[in-house]
Amino acid sequence: MKKMLITGASGYLGSVLVKHFSSKYKLIKLSYKNKIKGHLIIDLTDEEQVSKFAKSCNPDYILHAAGKKAKFCEENPEISLVNFHSSELITKYFPSALTYYISSDFVFDGFKGNFKETDTPNPSTIYGITKLKGEKSFNLKKHCIIRTSGLFDTNEKGFMNYVISQLSQGKKVEAFTNIYNTPTYLPYFCNYLEAMIRLNLTGLFHVCGNEKVSRFEFSKLIAKIFGYDRNLIVGKMAPKSFLSPIDSSLDNSKIRGLLNLNWPNLKTALEDMYKNSLNNTKV
Repeated sequence: MKKMLITGASGYLGSVLVKHFSSKYKLIKLSYKNKIKGHLIIDLTDEEQVSKFAKSCNPDYILHAAGKKAKFCEENPEISLVNFHSSELITKYFPSALTYYISSDFVFDGFKGNFKETDTPNPSTIYGITKLKGEKSFNLKKHCIIRTSGLFDTNEKGFMNYVISQLSQGKKVEAFTNIYNTPTYLPYFCNYLEAMIRLNLTGLFHVCGNEKVSRFEFSKLIAKIFGYDRNLIVGKMAPKSFLSPIDSSLDNSKIRGLLNLNWPNLKTALEDMYKNSLNNTKV
């Protein structure tokens, strides 16, 4: 069985990757602080730690999901360096591993949307700047950069959690009408990633949902699928100080054409998510 190293294994995305790939590869799970059974605590910005660890570890694949989030980066720019310094050290000390770096739609300024892999990045946030610097650490002939957008599932602690929590209590949801992205159902993302790894794909790909929607439209659809009152969704304009690009939607046609796999629409994704939430409740 081939070995797979997952960074950020205790985080939102990393923990899902661990669950998805646990039966398919021999996993090496790295976390930064969270002491979880079976996880190794490594500071990926500490060259001495990374160098020492690399001598005892020779993974076939690396899923690099570690990093600081957007709000944290804006508030702590000096600490946000982990988003690219870790990438530099991974490529330096694991030269033979095929690394899949999870990047972000935030590498774009958000002025036009439906960004393709051939569009020039122009980040407007510290988070986007650090993710783009992380991308530049990788040789696209040897590694793979995956940009994604708006990951969600039942355990998502951000916007999805806010919408469902509010609606389930009969409270109104304020959702921006002028902020757009391509929401990406995490189980579908994992299926695509698995297919890419089987083919040892290298290069740059946008792996995300098919549909560009505003947060307002997304909230309305969530309410409809989950059976909540759609009148509780109140549209409003995002303030100029809001961190997210206005339209960071991504075009996923390149990877869909290459893999020839189906990516169900957003309505189907939310229906799957709703059914899974009901099944989990019954267990």
